[in-house]
Amino acid sequence: MTIENNKDVSKDNSENMDGVSLAYPYAQIAKAIQAQVTHGDPDVRENAGNKIHRWTSVIQNMIAGVLTPGSRTPLSNVPAWVTLDVITGGFATGNFKAGGDLLDYEKFLLTEIGEEFQGINTSKARQTLNTYFISEIGFKKLQQALNSGAYEIDVPESGALLVLTWLAERGHFEQVETLLSVIAPWFDRLRFYPDLSSRKAARRDRKTVHVRDVACTRQILGSIESDIGIRIQRETIATWNPAYDRMLGLFLETLEGDMPSIALDAFGSWVNKENRKFNVSGGWPCKKYPDDWTGRARQFLDEENELRKVYKLSSRPYRKDDSYFQLRSYLEICVRSPADLNGRDVGRIRLILARALTKRGIPSSQKHAELRQFQEQQIRIPDFKVFAKLLGERLREHSPDYGIEDTQVVLQAVSKDEAVRWNVASESRIPKSLMRKIKLGSEEIVEDLLKYRIIASGEVLAQVLPQMAEQTIASGFDNLEARRLYASVYMAFRRRRSLLLLNLEKQVQLEELPWVKALLPFNRKHEQSNLANRQILLDSVRLNFTTFPQALLPNKLLKEFSAFSKEADLKLPLIEEVAADIFMGQFSAKFLEAAKLAAGHLQGSLYERYYDIDYARVMAIEDTEKNGKEKSKYRIMQMTDKFAELCAHMSGQSNSRSTAANGTIIEWQQIITTQNLAALCLHIDGGALLTEDYFNMAKKCYIFLCNCLSKKRSGWHDGLIKVKNSAYAWRQMIFFMSQLSEHRVAEFLEWTETHLHLQNKNLKEAIQPAMIGLQVAAKGKRLDREICVSTGAQRFLGWSTNQHWLLAGLELDSKDRVS
Repeated sequence: MTIENNKDVSKDNSENMDGVSLAYPYAQIAKAIQAQVTHGDPDVRENAGNKIHRWTSVIQNMIAGVLTPGSRTPLSNVPAWVTLDVITGGFATGNFKAGGDLLDYEKFLLTEIGEEFQGINTSKARQTLNTYFISEIGFKKLQQALNSGAYEIDVPESGALLVLTWLAERGHFEQVETLLSVIAPWFDRLRFYPDLSSRKAARRDRKTVHVRDVACTRQILGSIESDIGIRIQRETIATWNPAYDRMLGLFLETLEGDMPSIALDAFGSWVNKENRKFNVSGGWPCKKYPDDWTGRARQFLDEENELRKVYKLSSRPYRKDDSYFQLRSYLEICVRSPADLNGRDVGRIRLILARALTKRGIPSSQKHAELRQFQEQQIRIPDFKVFAKLLGERLREHSPDYGIEDTQVVLQAVSKDEAVRWNVASESRIPKSLMRKIKLGSEEIVEDLLKYRIIASGEVLAQVLPQMAEQTIASGFDNLEARRLYASVYMAFRRRRSLLLLNLEKQVQLEELPWVKALLPFNRKHEQSNLANRQILLDSVRLNFTTFPQALLPNKLLKEFSAFSKEADLKLPLIEEVAADIFMGQFSAKFLEAAKLAAGHLQGSLYERYYDIDYARVMAIEDTEKNGKEKSKYRIMQMTDKFAELCAHMSGQSNSRSTAANGTIIEWQQIITTQNLAALCLHIDGGALLTEDYFNMAKKCYIFLCNCLSKKRSGWHDGLIKVKNSAYAWRQMIFFMSQLSEHRVAEFLEWTETHLHLQNKNLKEAIQPAMIGLQVAAKGKRLDREICVSTGAQRFLGWSTNQHWLLAGLELDSKDRVS
């Protein structure tokens, strides 16, 4: 997991808890407090409050010594298989995802079995429910759920008693006893039973996926409130404008002479340019008062005071610079004592009347009526909340667990029946912003979701990949109930958040869950299931790199690729991104394996020449697997340290442990290993997977980095982020170029010159040293130190312990960006 701070965790200070500083949790609380106090969105403020509570738990548990961040079992006396509540940065809060307050379906179950849930202790309730499901009646309920597929597993633990039921049905009582002995001590804290709500549809064979299911889309639609600006506009037009017109009418009754007006000059201006005054003509107000005028004016003020108690959104009645506020103030004086008005006051009233009458006409005129009618028509247009409710109602009949299969039907114009029900004009169109929310919940093949930017990043792609695997991931089970059950637990496990780990520890694996371990012996993997999982891996790798070729694989996506490769029995050394601020100077054995795999594919390549890598030296590092696997952990650490030493040597940071120095070492690890590019692009399909795509993928990388470096940056840190992201895109571009023929490389370099010519002057000059280096490597020469000095070339890297050479050549602002 990556932690974004500049704290050097190697320093020995009193704030550190077993190598992890409290500075990061405190910084997160500070950010949340700022959001809670200053943000205008109430949902954001509420979310910030939740974050404060969770981070406070982290800090309290760290100080109490019951939480050890960096361990795969960070909570004392809690086994690794328990799903923890994990917050940003991989910190466990101390809570359990399968614990906490009773959920609605648990309360329903308690009522169903005759228990009163009001005021019941949560521990007692969980103990009661878990025990119920191993009773005869509860066992039959789980059997029915297994047969129908009508159950929901939201966290992995919720599948445990279903697995136990499946085993018991088939007479595997020894496994039942073993599993029960592991989970029973946790009956009072965790829910090992699923949601048996009947709304859950049995899973179906499908090739489509979704980013949001219908239940999520309906929840989002239901949370939409009326736009505050529209509500203010409606109140102003419907309430305060009529009140203002009534005040105008009252003052017009006091008028002596013609109606006041403003004469416009030849340029249409209201103000005389010579004396800077309005050209007001006509009679004067407050000269005569009809007999019942004072009573009617006082009645208006009383009614207006009542309106103020009800309608509080619009600021018009309270703004001192608004003619409404001024006219009302003068009306109060006239009701109390007209003699208190001075000449300046009467002149101001006359000007207000003149402006209103010139602009809109007198309140009883056709001009005035037409204007007010137009304004009233505007506020009759339903706001987003009405349309959101209408769309939510249309989705009621859709399966809540999948996406929307036909968004066009959902987004059709308002029907006659709906117009009557929702007080909306028939044939009204759905607002564009709500159309987007519906489309984000569509059920489509993954290629279409990528095409329409519904999947807009590798992180979102990772979110839908388990759905692609739902049908194949459990294909090794001969029994339908087992396939559905395993797939459901698998999907829940994929949602489990990774922990912050130190000392080369490994994330908890699916097979470590006791109920999964009990089920796996019945997963008779065969060639067909391996091929199916392998094909999903190939398809998802191709989709990711052809769509997001410039981006490092996010750890969430890498987690899915690792799961697919394991299910396909492919041994791929896929490596996570290491965080610079928690790097301890060592890499696990998997990193050396990944480096050797890259070396086997890239020796003699453009990639090796550009980065001046000695892949022969990498291949010579003793393999941890050599001569058997009985080596001690200390011996393995010695071997992998040699790889870390090589990365430190290449970075020039062998003796430094600052965050920036760690970053440079990690970057060289990424360069030497290719950070999964070699394993995924060259190894799993003999290099044929992306052969036809490398040229366009390299172009996308170059376009991305030019755009990224041309964007205005908000400050020093933002500049560093842009340079790092651009350097990652550059490295991936170099890798993709390495798979091209010499002719295609020359063609690509010619294209880069044309594209760079379209960029702004500063970018062209700043990136020139990197382009020189690329051209040197393309001609077959190693970009070593001597070549760099003689040619003025620079190797484009993202991390630096000093000011980055590229930042020095770029201005803070540029508008010349080409997409």
